[in-house]
Amino acid sequence: MFWTPDEVAEFLTVTRSMVYKLTKNGEIPCYRFGRCVRFDPERVREWVRTCEVKPFEVPKVRPAKPQGSRSPDAIDALISKAKRAVYTRSSGNPGPRKGG
Repeated sequence: MFWTPDEVAEFLTVTRSMVYKLTKNGEIPCYRFGRCVRFDPERVREWVRTCEVKPFEVPKVRPAKPQGSRSPDAIDALISKAKRAVYTRSSGNPGPRKGG
């Protein structure tokens, strides 16, 4: 005995339109008799077993080691260097423009 789309929907606990979508996409095994679509219960059960998703495992990643830790003095020196580069760039003015 074959199942109707309504019976498959009930078995899968999905809507009938979802069953038709799976049928149209060729994802679920079915038989067509003219315009009628029917399902072999055993093949549907087998198909369900193939849909099992394995649990996702998060890969274990060790935190990256710092390439070279910088001292606070080195960081201050980098900031000062960046400021000098910004203030002396292109315009030739020693500092930012004042309102005007």
